[in-house]
Amino acid sequence: MGVLRIAHTADYHLGVSLRGLSPVSEKGRIRIQDFLKQLDRIREFVLDRGCDFLVIAGDVFHTIRPNPYVFDEFAKFIRSLTVEKVQVVCIAGTHDQPRTETSEAYMKALEDVGAPNFYFFRKPGVITLKGNISGKKVRFLCLPYIPQTMFKPHEYISSVEQSIRRLLSEPVESYDYTVAVGHFYLEGAIIREHTPSYIGDIPLPLRLFNGFDASMMGHIHRHQFLTGKIVYAGSIERIDFGEEGEEKGFVYFEEYEGGLRGSFIRLPCRPMLTIPRDGFLELRGRRNYEAVLREYIRSLRGVEDAILRIKMRLDPSQVIPSRALEEALRSKKVFHWIIEVERVGGEAKPIEKKVFSLEDYFKHYVETVFKHRLDPETMRLVVSEGLKILKEED
Repeated sequence: MGVLRIAHTADYHLGVSLRGLSPVSEKGRIRIQDFLKQLDRIREFVLDRGCDFLVIAGDVFHTIRPNPYVFDEFAKFIRSLTVEKVQVVCIAGTHDQPRTETSEAYMKALEDVGAPNFYFFRKPGVITLKGNISGKKVRFLCLPYIPQTMFKPHEYISSVEQSIRRLLSEPVESYDYTVAVGHFYLEGAIIREHTPSYIGDIPLPLRLFNGFDASMMGHIHRHQFLTGKIVYAGSIERIDFGEEGEEKGFVYFEEYEGGLRGSFIRLPCRPMLTIPRDGFLELRGRRNYEAVLREYIRSLRGVEDAILRIKMRLDPSQVIPSRALEEALRSKKVFHWIIEVERVGGEAKPIEKKVFSLEDYFKHYVETVFKHRLDPETMRLVVSEGLKILKEED
């Protein structure tokens, strides 16, 4: 027998866009290619290393109904691996799992077709597969994302634990390794290093996943080993500025001294930068603030082809100098930029902070209307599930 090799990936979020960037625009299409190039790199690695399995731990697409081009490219990616006898084990994540009875995920189409060597799990399940290269048998416990709206924290944890016990108790032929594949928020996981995150999920205890040869997780976009055997692959590309500066990639598992040893494989990403790094560019009280802003942009280094978030502070009467800003950024060959403005009065008290998205309005609405009617935990769940439904119906 040969050496077992597994590539563990997660959180592709194919089809996600940037604020202010239409996916059908030229730059929108280029941004889609940023993600598809990562699939090319993953495929090349899997085939070059002779991996038996590719694991996708949820959130292939950013919505349950991606545009046809993105769906077709993913289907081609899967076929390019499965025809080479690589077996793909994929579970539904937060964005692959419908939230309403009338919704249906496109991922189900691949499942219904019965593509050979492709195994997709929308519900908890277990499967034992024999590697076509190594000949080793792996028992995969597949635990897709479970919506938490109807659960209290202790009930949710108990439900997941019961699913694991039930799957482990099912009759099974002999196997060499047991691998858990999940899409959860586990206790101790770092969500984001630089900014707070409103994930709203109930953290599961690590003890649920300690008994496996490897636990390959998705959902948290930051790559991290929680233990030597429990690991988040992280997302394959930076999704938003909460992931600024994070390395992206996947985890490569290889047999070593009777076990499975994982190592991080980095994927190159388009830079995401916040300008300035801390705080805001102070333009209040400047009569020539357009010239100040233009000169500030000219002084920037390392921003070519980058995605920038520019944070500026203005007086209530100052107008955002959009034309001057655009000219300066184009001269620096910046790929795309997002403007965040804070307007403050004379005593430096915020009187306006621009809200940019429907998601922001929804969160503000729920927190305002239900402030005194829901406990904080229930509030988090309402916002979390509501945002997921909004993304579904988008």
